[in-house]
Amino acid sequence: MSNPDSGGGIGFDFAAGLQASIGSLADELKAWRSERQRTAQAIHLFTLSGMPISLTASAGTLDQPNLLGPRTGHFWDIRRISCTGYTVGTVTVYLNSTSGDIVAVFSTAGVLLNGKAQLMLGANDRLIFSAATITGTVTIGLAGVEIDADRIGEYLI
Repeated sequence: MSNPDSGGGIGFDFAAGLQASIGSLADELKAWRSERQRTAQAIHLFTLSGMPISLTASAGTLDQPNLLGPRTGHFWDIRRISCTGYTVGTVTVYLNSTSGDIVAVFSTAGVLLNGKAQLMLGANDRLIFSAATITGTVTIGLAGVEIDADRIGEYLI
């Protein structure tokens, strides 16, 4: 005769193992979702627009470290720089100092578009705008991606 209870332990073991696997998969999915949300908060877009350069005798400088560079613990990937509102003159964009590296030169009003990671600023970096022989007014705009320092590797991949 066959025993109706034979093999019942195998079914229970299988069901328990399957339930444990599903529970583990659900935990991994929750952890993955939480990590994705953290990354989405750590990497986000920013836009700064409508910043005028004060001109005296057709020249001027815009140097505002608290606005034109990332805060401590962050990086900026500058994707767009715009210089508008003037008809004659030159606007030069420097990194950290007007005697530092030149990032861009606008001989006419316009927009500079950068690809990913072409112009990166760290926490102690900033952009400085210097205008010379200007006719009109100069208005500056920036757009890019701000990245928490602990996520810079993920962003660059």
